[in-house]
Amino acid sequence: MISVRISVELCNYLRSALYLPADIQEMVQDRLYDCVQPTTWSLTTEVAEHFRDCFIQRLAQAGFDSEYELTSEGTVLEELIDRFAE
Repeated sequence: MISVRISVELCNYLRSALYLPADIQEMVQDRLYDCVQPTTWSLTTEVAEHFRDCFIQRLAQAGFDSEYELTSEGTVLEELIDRFAE
């Protein structure tokens, strides 16, 4: 198990991340439905790795602009990738 600290900003991002697979979206909605303050989320390493895989794929698709600079979403994704690491 790992603990992931989720800020309100990250929570809002996760709740609006429609690129996440249905099983991950359901987990986000169940656990982070009312995120008005930072929260800690306990996950198995397998689930955390599944989240990280999704974030890495999205980072490759939308995380960089035409000059290969991080976009604002890319910055959020890098933070999530780090937070969901073991």
